[in-house]
Amino acid sequence: MKPLALTLLLAASSSAITIAQHTTSAGSTRLTCRPKTTSHKPTGTTSAPQPCGTCPQPDVLTEVPATPGAIKAAVVPLSDEQRRGAGLPVAAWDDELARYAKGQAGLCGRGGVDNSITSSKVATAADATSYDIGAQFKDALAGDTGAADPPQRADNARIGCGVALCSAGTLIDHVQAVHFVCQYSEWTGTTSAPPPCGTCPQPDVLTTPPLTEEQVKAAVGPLSDAQRQGASLPVVAWDDALAAKARERACRFDRDSPTTIWTSRVATAALANDYPIAGDWADAVQRTAAPPANATHSKIGCALSLCRAGTVIDHVQAVVFSCEYS
Repeated sequence: MKPLALTLLLAASSSAITIAQHTTSAGSTRLTCRPKTTSHKPTGTTSAPQPCGTCPQPDVLTEVPATPGAIKAAVVPLSDEQRRGAGLPVAAWDDELARYAKGQAGLCGRGGVDNSITSSKVATAADATSYDIGAQFKDALAGDTGAADPPQRADNARIGCGVALCSAGTLIDHVQAVHFVCQYSEWTGTTSAPPPCGTCPQPDVLTTPPLTEEQVKAAVGPLSDAQRQGASLPVVAWDDALAAKARERACRFDRDSPTTIWTSRVATAALANDYPIAGDWADAVQRTAAPPANATHSKIGCALSLCRAGTVIDHVQAVVFSCEYS
């Protein structure tokens, strides 16, 4: 006789769940709770939600099961092995990227940026003493094997990873999860490459941006108007609040967004007297064409920022030109 499966659908509301009753070959019965939608499936492949009696199940861990030092020690050799196996230069570990990755992991699937890999697993009491960092990194790698995926990109030369705990049901149905994120970063923007260095990082060479806020505004206005008119779009008005937003985000790793354009170059002493803003504007528009071409945008604000050595371009100070649209 075939196993009997009986599915009962409870009250039709936003919180409705499906309860499936399964009779096993041994004759015992278990209940498995599933949500109405599939929006909280595991994001990695290391484990699946467990059958549950009372949903959600209580959290089993109170502390993240790995220190930043342990994560680095486990990931670096595996990352180096993966990169060399793909014929790519190894990606250097970056503590700032690791801190950022930990913050992204703590969002528990509610956020995220490009150029990262993730994996999640069901948290168990055993993880408190024997959490396998390497297994989660390998699982994250397994989901990103295409030529354009972060681990396979030759221009990704830095990596940092972090781990966070996600309460039951926030990431994996009914149970607490361990969420693992690795963030990658390029060497540079698109306008210049870092020079070979002796002592890294090299000292900063500029103390103030090459142009003042008013000079940026005066230069960008005509460039933006020409670009919009050339595309048969209404021009966008300057907005100081957007310029402040562009300035605040310039040196952060989440500067990419659907409303942002940016580019970076190595800071040199010569830029103090001869900064090519028209060239960087053109480069920013070329590398992220969508915001300038969006007909619904009516405002723009741009900024020129100095980012300390290593935060945007490895080893050296960077000048970042960025614009926000709305």
